[in-house]
Amino acid sequence: MAVEKLTLDVGCGKRKRGDIGIDYGKDSDADVIGDAEHLPFKGETFAKVVSVVALEHSPNPLNFIKEQYRVLKKGGQIELITDNAQYF
Repeated sequence: MAVEKLTLDVGCGKRKRGDIGIDYGKDSDADVIGDAEHLPFKGETFAKVVSVVALEHSPNPLNFIKEQYRVLKKGGQIELITDNAQYF
Protein backbone atom coordinates (compact mmCIF):
# COMPACT_ATOMS: atom_id res chain seq x y z
CA MET A 1 0.00 0.00 0.00
CA ALA A 2 1.48 3.37 -1.06
CA VAL A 3 1.74 6.15 1.49
CA GLU A 4 0.38 9.44 0.21
CA LYS A 5 2.85 12.29 0.26
CA LEU A 6 0.61 15.27 -0.33
CA THR A 7 1.90 18.83 -0.40
CA LEU A 8 -0.28 21.74 0.68
CA ASP A 9 0.39 25.25 -0.64
CA VAL A 10 -0.99 27.83 1.82
CA GLY A 11 -1.70 31.16 0.14
CA CYS A 12 -1.03 29.75 -3.31
CA GLY A 13 -2.27 32.74 -5.30
CA LYS A 14 -1.90 32.34 -9.06
CA ARG A 15 1.01 29.87 -8.82
CA LYS A 16 0.17 26.69 -6.93
CA ARG A 17 3.16 24.71 -5.65
CA GLY A 18 2.02 21.28 -4.58
CA ASP A 19 -0.95 18.96 -4.80
CA ILE A 20 -3.54 21.13 -3.03
CA GLY A 21 -3.61 24.91 -2.88
CA ILE A 22 -5.60 27.05 -0.48
CA ASP A 23 -6.11 30.80 -0.75
CA TYR A 24 -8.75 33.31 0.29
CA GLY A 25 -8.74 34.93 -3.18
CA LYS A 26 -11.43 33.63 -5.51
CA ASP A 27 -9.31 34.63 -8.52
CA SER A 28 -6.44 32.38 -7.38
CA ASP A 29 -5.49 28.92 -8.65
CA ALA A 30 -6.57 27.44 -5.30
CA ASP A 31 -8.36 24.13 -5.03
CA VAL A 32 -9.87 25.35 -1.75
CA ILE A 33 -11.00 28.88 -0.94
CA GLY A 34 -10.41 29.34 2.77
CA ASP A 35 -8.62 30.92 5.69
CA ALA A 36 -4.99 29.99 6.34
CA GLU A 37 -5.52 30.45 10.07
CA HIS A 38 -8.34 27.87 10.09
CA LEU A 39 -7.30 25.22 7.56
CA PRO A 40 -10.21 22.93 6.61
CA PHE A 41 -8.15 19.72 6.80
CA LYS A 42 -7.71 16.98 9.38
CA GLY A 43 -4.57 17.02 11.47
CA GLU A 44 -1.49 15.22 10.16
CA THR A 45 -2.70 15.15 6.56
CA PHE A 46 0.24 16.55 4.58
CA ALA A 47 3.85 15.41 4.21
CA LYS A 48 4.87 18.95 3.25
CA VAL A 49 3.33 22.39 3.70
CA VAL A 50 4.59 25.26 1.55
CA SER A 51 3.84 28.95 1.99
CA VAL A 52 5.50 31.55 -0.21
CA VAL A 53 5.08 35.28 0.57
CA ALA A 54 1.81 34.77 2.46
CA LEU A 55 2.83 34.98 6.14
CA GLU A 56 3.20 38.76 6.05
CA HIS A 57 -0.42 39.09 4.92
CA SER A 58 -1.78 37.20 7.92
CA PRO A 59 -3.38 39.18 10.75
CA ASN A 60 -2.08 36.57 13.20
CA PRO A 61 1.19 35.00 12.00
CA LEU A 62 1.46 32.67 15.00
CA ASN A 63 -1.93 31.06 14.24
CA PHE A 64 -0.94 30.90 10.56
CA ILE A 65 2.14 28.81 11.45
CA LYS A 66 0.35 26.72 14.13
CA GLU A 67 -2.27 25.65 11.58
CA GLN A 68 0.43 24.55 9.15
CA TYR A 69 2.04 22.49 11.90
CA ARG A 70 -1.34 20.96 12.86
CA VAL A 71 -1.98 19.58 9.36
CA LEU A 72 1.62 18.38 8.93
CA LYS A 73 2.38 14.67 9.33
CA LYS A 74 4.95 13.69 11.92
CA GLY A 75 8.38 14.01 10.36
CA GLY A 76 6.98 16.30 7.66
CA GLN A 77 8.44 19.54 6.38
CA ILE A 78 7.23 23.14 6.42
CA GLU A 79 8.73 25.47 3.82
CA LEU A 80 7.97 29.06 4.80
CA ILE A 81 9.30 31.86 2.61
CA THR A 82 8.65 35.55 3.15
CA ASP A 83 10.05 38.50 1.28
CA ASN A 84 9.06 41.03 3.93
CA ALA A 85 9.90 39.71 7.40
CA GLN A 86 10.13 43.30 8.70
CA TYR A 87 6.41 43.84 7.95
CA PHE A 88 5.39 43.35 11.59
